[in-house]
Amino acid sequence: MGDQRFSLWFQNIRPLSLEGDVVRLGVPNLFVQDWLETHFKDILRTSLAETFGKAPNVVFVIDAGLFQASRKRGLEAGAEIVAEAASAGRKDKSSAPNIRPDFTIRNFVVGSCNKLLHACALEIIESPACPFSPLFIHGLSGLGKTHALQAIWHEVRARGDGRKAEYLSAETFTNQFVYAIRNNRLDAFRHRFRNADVLLIDDVHFINNKRGVQEELLHTFEALDNRQRRLVLASDVHPKMLMRIKETLISRFASGMVVGIGQPDFTTRVAILKAKLRQQRRRVPEDVLRYIARGFEGNVRELTGAVTSVLAYAGLTGERIDIRLARTALSELGRPPQSPLAAIENVETIVARHYGVKPAQLRSRRQTRATRLPRRICMVLARECTHFSCREIAEHFNAANHSTVVFACKRMAEQRRQDPRLNELVAAMAEEIKKA
Repeated sequence: MGDQRFSLWFQNIRPLSLEGDVVRLGVPNLFVQDWLETHFKDILRTSLAETFGKAPNVVFVIDAGLFQASRKRGLEAGAEIVAEAASAGRKDKSSAPNIRPDFTIRNFVVGSCNKLLHACALEIIESPACPFSPLFIHGLSGLGKTHALQAIWHEVRARGDGRKAEYLSAETFTNQFVYAIRNNRLDAFRHRFRNADVLLIDDVHFINNKRGVQEELLHTFEALDNRQRRLVLASDVHPKMLMRIKETLISRFASGMVVGIGQPDFTTRVAILKAKLRQQRRRVPEDVLRYIARGFEGNVRELTGAVTSVLAYAGLTGERIDIRLARTALSELGRPPQSPLAAIENVETIVARHYGVKPAQLRSRRQTRATRLPRRICMVLARECTHFSCREIAEHFNAANHSTVVFACKRMAEQRRQDPRLNELVAAMAEEIKKA
């Protein structure tokens, strides 16, 4: 027969019984049954006669298990066709998964702004019986929503426990839905997403004012919910602020766990930069990282782009990476100007030089007799020469809380009144800082 014909027609036949001179063979559907009856029944009888010594009757029966398996394979193949065809001719290939290999849970930097989101992601990853669905993540662009979704996708698939995860953007969901309707492949489309154990949809705000897609997503959610499967969604805004989405769908979004992701604080921004450098196996001095983190407070993409710019500039010029180079690189490469708050690095550098200590020692929680006074002076000058709040200064110097800074300022004011030389020294350092 040849391998191709055998694989096409005989690979999925299942022997069911041999009773007397009747052999019953299970087949997946009527089409295969009719084709085998017409074209291959005599070949089968001849082959069976060589084995049993006589030619038995061959009866083909539609087998329920084979039928379901065949239908599942057909729907999955159809879903792949929908996914590929929906992105054909598009330059951006938005229907492709666009999964980034570095967007893992290990590389997800946890801070006060996203601690709850990280805990929810771990719950979905580790527990098939997660107590909440859907998980709705909202926050401004560039804060890590896509990283969180793709991290869940990576981990669920890596577990090898049989769970199936699907990740796509709302635009991709829309494109595939439209293609499936136009090409009579809606069953394949629904099979793919309604049978996922974890379905992750990014940028849900894209379906604003798209009534048909909203209806399909609503039914998809209900199908997943009935089977206790998980739905994870991400949007730039809280579900209540999705004004052009039907109320029934918004109520479903809000029925599970709604988690906001905020802007990373200074400590988290520094940690993000360090994580990116570890991935690239690169090193940048601590004071430069802190300088960059001070100047890019909102968007993580801009933050990581800034350190990439500094590395690129240093590579092109061959210069050593320091704060001066970072300032020049970010200015010449068109980055936004650094915030005045970045001057705190100048404060600690100048004070450290006057007292013969290292800036890192002034930020340490463990203070010695040699660093106690200059650390206090740093806090005072940071209040006088920058726009930092007490809380931000405490954070920079790893103090317990803002009251440490308040106490340092009061104590230093008293010392300066009692010691004119100390007062002159602090005033001179303040002038030097303002000129830097």
